[in-house]
Amino acid sequence: MPRNAGIPHFRRIANALLLSMKENQITQLPSENALVRQYQVARNTARRALDELRLQGYVTRVKGSGSFSRSQATRKVYFIGYSTDSPLFTAFRQRIETQFSAAGIRLITLEAGDQGELLGKAAELVSQVKDSELVIWFAPSHPIGLQACIRARRHFPAKLPLIAINDPLGLALHGSHRVDLVHFDAADAMRRLLKFLQAQGMHPILISRPDVSLFYSREIRRGFLAALLEEGIAEPEKRVMEWDQEHPERLGRILRQTPEDASRVFILEFDYRWWFRDGCARQGVALTENQVIAFGQRAGDLFFAGNLRELAEVCLDLARSRLERPTRSNLHVEVNIRLRGAKRAD
Repeated sequence: MPRNAGIPHFRRIANALLLSMKENQITQLPSENALVRQYQVARNTARRALDELRLQGYVTRVKGSGSFSRSQATRKVYFIGYSTDSPLFTAFRQRIETQFSAAGIRLITLEAGDQGELLGKAAELVSQVKDSELVIWFAPSHPIGLQACIRARRHFPAKLPLIAINDPLGLALHGSHRVDLVHFDAADAMRRLLKFLQAQGMHPILISRPDVSLFYSREIRRGFLAALLEEGIAEPEKRVMEWDQEHPERLGRILRQTPEDASRVFILEFDYRWWFRDGCARQGVALTENQVIAFGQRAGDLFFAGNLRELAEVCLDLARSRLERPTRSNLHVEVNIRLRGAKRAD
């Protein structure tokens, strides 16, 4: 296939396949191997061409069977992620695509960027989704990404339903934002994490960020305090401390108020481990890898794992409900979260 400056090779193949789908009404696309032979390209290029069509909602992949075109008559739903290349987004998209396609719902993927910057101006975003019946915004572990979701919601048509998916680290979303919120159970996950750490003889300290308003901050804190009370820890509230980059002097006080030994472990409400470690280093304190845990993130052999199958099922149920009853009240739905690498905490 001849090169054409300015147009990526995989996109030229995707455009050719799309044209063939429209002109010839084909339902099944060539396999990756067939595209490699036909266009004389690398297998990765052929795969990216098919992925491009799937991201745009034109193709669905059936495991063991191949890639198939989707009917243009199916209902269209925009699926927005702050980073479509992230492993979590990819894994969830694969789950949700299969279920939505079987239900006759066509997903069209858009990337928002960390702060929603990739979606451009509000007017451009509204133009992109104006022909959609529903928007799903997937922004786990990303408070700023959910702020972008809230800002976009204010510019969407009032009757356009929106489902926001996040883990325990999301922002406060109230009914006034006209959002269905799907989130993981933060309090229960925190209690199981604390149970595991206590069994290891660790001295856990929760670092709260006063500069970021987290939806489940109160639930994270509730689970933290409850677990300490269950273990008979006196004055557990003294193990909750506030710190952010704008007030570096607070970190020095925190380090002086906590035991200086290997049993001390700091739990961060979301992932800003590098900032925290740098702040500690500036105070002359070096922490080991396992002494800093970003809640909801991997830490050594210990990490939380969202139940993607259940998450996809819940999301599909909400989508069906919204499509059938667009004016119903907003719902908040909790999904279980698993703690892996810590069997004694279950």
